Amino acid sequence: MNPIDQPAPSAPPIRPAGAADAAWISDFLRERWGAIVVAVHAEVIDAGALSALIAEPQRGLATYRRLGGDAELVTLDAVPAGIGTGTALLEALARRLRAEGCGRLWLTMTNGNLSALRFYLRRGFRLNRVRPGAVDAARKLKPSIPLVGEHGVPTHDEFDLCCVLDPGTSDVLASPPWSEPRPDWLAAARQGYAEELRFTAPIRSAAVVKAFATVPRENFLGPGPWRILSPMGPAEYWTTENADPRHVYHDALVAIDETRRLNNGQPSLWAHLYDRLGLAPGAHVVHIGAGTGYSARSWPRSSAATAGSPRSRSTLLLSPRRGTILPQPGRRRRWSRQTASPSAPTGRLMRSSSMPA
Repeated sequence: MNPIDQPAPSAPPIRPAGAADAAWISDFLRERWGAIVVAVHAEVIDAGALSALIAEPQRGLATYRRLGGDAELVTLDAVPAGIGTGTALLEALARRLRAEGCGRLWLTMTNGNLSALRFYLRRGFRLNRVRPGAVDAARKLKPSIPLVGEHGVPTHDEFDLCCVLDPGTSDVLASPPWSEPRPDWLAAARQGYAEELRFTAPIRSAAVVKAFATVPRENFLGPGPWRILSPMGPAEYWTTENADPRHVYHDALVAIDETRRLNNGQPSLWAHLYDRLGLAPGAHVVHIGAGTGYSARSWPRSSAATAGSPRSRSTLLLSPRRGTILPQPGRRRRWSRQTASPSAPTGRLMRSSSMPA
């Protein structure tokens, strides 16, 4: 018998989560993990949206997802610990996955969670691989990940563990399912954002849609989490839950300097203006007050020429460094000029209202 099948003493009843449990699951994950998302193996996973098992009476939670013929245990929590709730959840999950024909159960943990490592190794899991520095990289997506783990161990690395559920499945030398080619979720977010702008702006030009689906907005905003100003509540900013760049691909303002209420431009406004201009290939545009440059960077792409003809050119009057939109009050700054063709005649002149005269 696999150790994961051994029943725990005084095991609580386990049941699948349902729609009525969504609020409790979100609150429980925030209490235990600081957020409903988990950043592992270079991916941000919304644990609150996953399949889950609950140990009654709301004593524990296991969230998981199927990945091809395998599964991943994303979170496992029991309150209080040490009374068999975690083991009961693992047993129930293993039975459920076997019934679905699942071959292996995987999980990722940090090198600082020594008690969890012992827990899983004693229940049939084996170490598959170590990814040095993976936790350091994950902090860029979720800054709340602790720097130090149990017994003062610095947390830098990720461990992948695997438990074979189906005896007919090859052993733990297999690669984790998340290491296989997966959809590019960030590219998909950009594409969905551009398609939404196509309707809300609205946009008629396919080139403008392509521009907003291509230019990485997060590169012009500074590091996340970001402060968002929604058109539904223009009085107050709110903070994204983490630094997942997918958060910025919505038709909302993102703060650049909140104290001065300076924001990255409203995407639908710029998309509408670009579409109305209807630039022809080879046109030259001067954009005064281009800020950090996100909207202006769409100019060359939004007027892509046909084969053999020139693309539209843009001259950007930018702040001296990305992240500084305007000079500080009472101070003069020297604005930089970037141009694709200094001698080209200007076909359009754009001036942002926040640009000092």
